[in-house]
Amino acid sequence: MDKNTLIQKQQDIYSTDIDGEAVMMNVDTGKYFGMNRVGTRIWELLDTPVTPVGLSDILSKEFEKAPEDVLGRVMLFLEKLDEQKLIQRVT
Repeated sequence: MDKNTLIQKQQDIYSTDIDGEAVMMNVDTGKYFGMNRVGTRIWELLDTPVTPVGLSDILSKEFEKAPEDVLGRVMLFLEKLDEQKLIQRVT
């Protein structure tokens, strides 16, 4: 995945909010995942197709960080989500 790849949540992932943090389950693998506040915000933004650059722009404004600093962290986080089959590329 590169910084301009359009991505969104996988459709078969169940998630809920517990005390402001997302907890989700991949039905296919039976694995549970938890996310901190920033991860939860990224997960919310993945309801609609967005690129890593788009996510970084939104998060940099919301958390008052430089977009170039945010992009690297977003890319690492998305790679982890992708490895666990929690997100999909949109064509």
